[in-house]
Amino acid sequence: MIWLKVAVAAPVSETLSYKFPSGYRADSVAEAEKYIGRRVFVNLSGRKITGYVVDCEAAHDVDFTVKAASEFLDDIPLFHPNMVPFFQWTATYYSIPLGMAIKAALPAGLVSKSEKKLELIDEEGLIDAKALCRPEEKAWLDELHLKKMLSGASTKAILKKSSSKTLVNKLEQQKIVKLSDHIVSDKVKEKTETCYGLNNKFAQTASSFSADSLDDGLKLIEKNTLNEIASYLSANNVSQIPGKELFKNYSGARKAVPSLLEKGLVIKNEQRIFRNPFGGQYIQREIPENLTGEQQRAYSALVEAIDSEKFSPFLLHGVTASGKTEVYLRATAHTIERGKDVLVLVPEIALATQLESHFIARFQDQVVLQHSGLTPGQKYDQWFNALTGKARIVIGARSAVFAPLENIGLIIVDEEHDGAFKQDDSFRYNGRDLAVLRGKLNNSTVLLGSATPSVVSYYNAIHGKYTLLKMEKRAGSQSLPEVTIVDIRQNSTREKKRIFWPQLADAIVENYNKRQQSVILLNRRGFSSVVICRECGKQVECKNCHVSLTLHKSINRLVCHYCNYSLTSHLVCENCRSDKLIPVGFGTERIQEELQTLLPDARIARLDSDSTRDKQQFLKTVHDMHEGKIDVMVGTQMIAKGHDFPGVTLVGVVYADSGLHMPDFRAAERTYQLISQVTGRAGRGKEKGRVIIQTMQPYHYAIQNAKNHDFDGFYEHEIQLRQSPVYPPFIRMLAIHIDSAQRMDVENTGLQIRKKLYETALEEDKELAKRLVIMGPAPAPLDRLKEKYRYQLMIKSPHVEDLIWVGKTIDSLAQQCSYGKNTRIQVDMDPENMM
Repeated sequence: MIWLKVAVAAPVSETLSYKFPSGYRADSVAEAEKYIGRRVFVNLSGRKITGYVVDCEAAHDVDFTVKAASEFLDDIPLFHPNMVPFFQWTATYYSIPLGMAIKAALPAGLVSKSEKKLELIDEEGLIDAKALCRPEEKAWLDELHLKKMLSGASTKAILKKSSSKTLVNKLEQQKIVKLSDHIVSDKVKEKTETCYGLNNKFAQTASSFSADSLDDGLKLIEKNTLNEIASYLSANNVSQIPGKELFKNYSGARKAVPSLLEKGLVIKNEQRIFRNPFGGQYIQREIPENLTGEQQRAYSALVEAIDSEKFSPFLLHGVTASGKTEVYLRATAHTIERGKDVLVLVPEIALATQLESHFIARFQDQVVLQHSGLTPGQKYDQWFNALTGKARIVIGARSAVFAPLENIGLIIVDEEHDGAFKQDDSFRYNGRDLAVLRGKLNNSTVLLGSATPSVVSYYNAIHGKYTLLKMEKRAGSQSLPEVTIVDIRQNSTREKKRIFWPQLADAIVENYNKRQQSVILLNRRGFSSVVICRECGKQVECKNCHVSLTLHKSINRLVCHYCNYSLTSHLVCENCRSDKLIPVGFGTERIQEELQTLLPDARIARLDSDSTRDKQQFLKTVHDMHEGKIDVMVGTQMIAKGHDFPGVTLVGVVYADSGLHMPDFRAAERTYQLISQVTGRAGRGKEKGRVIIQTMQPYHYAIQNAKNHDFDGFYEHEIQLRQSPVYPPFIRMLAIHIDSAQRMDVENTGLQIRKKLYETALEEDKELAKRLVIMGPAPAPLDRLKEKYRYQLMIKSPHVEDLIWVGKTIDSLAQQCSYGKNTRIQVDMDPENMM
């Protein structure tokens, strides 16, 4: 007998053994392995739950009863067996149960589960019970009496209350009600359409078919329908026509088809169709005939690695507009020619959209997408196309690292430095790091690309962990733009009230008069960053978070950018009841308004998460900018990454210092990257570009190195600073995040975890205890969000194995802490967000 080893979608760290469901069997482990990757319903603690088959084993003696699984949920595996080690490593490293990691990796909507529903059996008994129940129970008893069965959600809410649960148990014993398990199906399924074809007798001669030669007993409407079907089959060289197409082409067919089916002249089939996520205005791009010398050297190194079929990690450091994308495309083509698959990761949907047009132009229907901008149905279909090998190239944001490609030869991580590769809640994985791991497990070539590599990745390349490839010149004849720094500390009081200092304002006007495009960056959306009371100085804060509300003038509301709480802009100070509230600071919406005043006739667009809430709007804005239909584009960091606007000759950075004030050891790194990236938008066409940076810290090394396009200078300065106090890449870090509605709960929990963690480490290994540096607990910089108080501990060690041990240990330690029942503890390996 063979058992299945199942990872359940629940907080259970170990895999569980189950017998095959009724009607299934395997006589050997090798035969059973074909079930790896399939979902299965299993019984766990009295309820049915989804599990994932990750292995199988021969039956053996155990001191417990091995139950049979209930049923398989899929006809084919949803992931390939060679992905199991990848899932296992990921689950261990990020301290998450294996089944939960797999669930997070699969497309949203695949959530088959069981739920309990309360069902009425004895109506008269219920009437008698209602007469004796307490008032608080009467509402749901009345609902049960009316509906006969309550929904799973209602039943769950009832059973949460101990008094209601006691009453339900009593009514069950009296056989007045019963609790029964009900299966909740997947939210997404295959999409099908009805199609029609000619009877097999006529199908082979569709091109010469004529209904007029058939029995005169046919009505004219039936003959016309047959001719319409035959014409479509012949013109499109297919065997059937979709029903909606047939009825659209000939309205009479809807009435004629039933009788033709009955006479056997037409056959009907259901065929699967795939929801298309590609759409919008893609920019057509020319394919360069020849590579530059730097591109050719990088491409040749990649070809050699791809052909070796060994794990080969590269870091491609190429300045903006050096032609990294063309290297990606040619390396992809070579990989596909060798019969291998390609995975392309980008940090966010906006950049996935940028690469779509490049890859679709070269590889057509071999490309699929995986990111949160797709509908659940589109995600499901795209996953299926990758799973079955119908598509060979997957492009997506961080979650695409779990794409079900079986034979990966090349993994590309574009803009590898971007912090958006890190998932920032629940399953806190880093897509870039997992891409390197997946490449290692699949003996693939991994290419990390960036104009501004992360300090850690560059350190790895300098010290031989990655092979460093450099492209230091722009492709074609373009040169890097000239950069001017404007010291906004030195201007007059009158000028300090303005957003644009004279140097930038004059340049914007001059550029517009020359009919050239400009890009203006401010990494803060909204109209005003803060609204304060003129009388008492108190700022208007979110009621759920300890952050100020941002004024959005277009909707006349103050909005919290963390929980979306909002207030009308017409309000009084809650502290002193004054109505003298004034906006202070500025965001992209205010920049747009100022630009319209400066250039009344200019075409000005804004690109931020407020103005482009859907993919189509984003694509239209980018397309219009590329086509020269926009004179000035203002936006947040969204405009800094990956865009190729050949008409842009001026870039203005309104306030370069905002990121430098963050309480994060990466603050300077991120500032350098943002300024360098947006600088790279200028001068990509025939005209030379220029950049003007307004700053209050003109001599800060991040800003000076960005001005001089000097990544190596920035890296050398930054790497020295990270040695004392020690930070990555010289140390590894793990964060423990604690939140609760009660401040005392998070503080006490943090103190208990620190104490118990040190004591446990001391018991485990005195050297381990010495290596662990435990900082905190302390309030997070954003100490209250979404009605939750937030504390955190930071733990450092030179050995990642120490931090993996901490992650494993925290769960058991948390059980020993006397914290409030609604306190949440989360482990964050390699934290990116220190806020």
